[in-house]
Amino acid sequence: MHRHLILFIFLLLASCRPSPAPDTGSQSDHTSNADPADHAPDTVVQFLLSACVSDFNLQNQTTPIQFSTANLGYMTSPAGEKVYLLCGQFRSSIEGKWSDWIPFTTIKTADYEQWLGEQALHYCRDSTVVWVSDNDLSPVLKARLDSLPGRSHIPGTE
Repeated sequence: MHRHLILFIFLLLASCRPSPAPDTGSQSDHTSNADPADHAPDTVVQFLLSACVSDFNLQNQTTPIQFSTANLGYMTSPAGEKVYLLCGQFRSSIEGKWSDWIPFTTIKTADYEQWLGEQALHYCRDSTVVWVSDNDLSPVLKARLDSLPGRSHIPGTE
């Protein structure tokens, strides 16, 4: 129930914001605007990475996946709590042909929420997001996904 309430609040807040800037096709413009002392707890980072990889694996068990421009940030909830999110892009390969890049967002709630496509952009483009790292987490996501049991046999995962 809390997860749906938090999601509803974020959607409500997002609908009150001006339209986002046009998509430039890349999220690499993210820079860290956090206070140097501000950082995400390692448990939160590990949870988001694991949740993201697990969800992609469940939805694409036999498909090669690539990640791009995966960045970590947070928004502050109306209650003043930090809500961490992982924003990036992914693409999959079907019959040896890579699809277009699709945005994704994985949000730490009581559990997690994963959004794909335009819905993901609402979170990642929110002007209140504080990006806590300039490090692209795409290689970490790719390595974790490819190391899962049963994925090593998938052609194109290299």
